[in-house]
Amino acid sequence: MFIIKVFDILKVFLFSTFDDGKLLEKTKLKHQARAGATANMVNGRVYVFGGCAPYFEHWAESLDPFDENHQWVPIPSPENIRPNWMRGCLLLSGQLLVMSDHGVVAFDPNQESSWGPVPNEVIVGWTGKATVVEERLYKYHTGKVVGYDEKLNKWRPVLGLDILPKFSYGATLTNFDGVLCLIWPHKESAVGRRRKMMVDWAGIRVVDLGEEEGLFGSILWRETVTLGVPSSNIIRDCVVTRF
Repeated sequence: MFIIKVFDILKVFLFSTFDDGKLLEKTKLKHQARAGATANMVNGRVYVFGGCAPYFEHWAESLDPFDENHQWVPIPSPENIRPNWMRGCLLLSGQLLVMSDHGVVAFDPNQESSWGPVPNEVIVGWTGKATVVEERLYKYHTGKVVGYDEKLNKWRPVLGLDILPKFSYGATLTNFDGVLCLIWPHKESAVGRRRKMMVDWAGIRVVDLGEEEGLFGSILWRETVTLGVPSSNIIRDCVVTRF
């Protein structure tokens, strides 16, 4: 598994959680620096959106991280959907849902000029730090993991996770081979300017016990990983690139 960490500068870093946070790759964004961008991966390609002025032509770009040439490819996008500060990006039903403070737009990675609106019922309550596992949307909000029930048209908390720490910010979610994963900064990584960044991550198997009993999560693992970057950095996005 790789964690993609999009820094608020001109670089993208790739780490392996299976090799004690080893830095596997570092590449530069081709056209401009970004602050507050969001990213995800589809079919082996990294997609980066926003984090720059809306008038920049290369507001969205994609990259094959395993291509030795590291060629970033610009993605055409309508100027009226280019906000600066992004809040999240997730893959749902084959489309990337890209969220900003101004709303959510859908991008089809198989048709790179295809942008469109997103139904309101999909995004109600989505705060940006979210992922999709088995076609269910999950988010982390105010210290809780909650899942969106499309049939009931409401968010339901995932029970059984009281043992995990709670955060007001800094935690994110990702889908690892059908397992919901929560990633958050390790408490010791913030001590000292020269310390390496440390993160904790936990795998959660979620079972739907029905409308009355709700969603229940079982913790499959919890580990601490040291990443090869200073502890002053923050997690912007986390996605799985391959297993």
